[in-house]
Amino acid sequence: MIKPVFEKSIAHQLVDTFEYVSGAVVIKSNLKSRRGW
Repeated sequence: MIKPVFEKSIAHQLVDTFEYVSGAVVIKSNLKSRRGW
């Protein structure tokens, strides 16, 4: 019972991390394109 919940939580954390990183990359690229860097 513990293992599936543990794996699910890890998958959820990976998804959150991926979304956060991809969002940060998009924001950085937008700032660069706006400022002409």
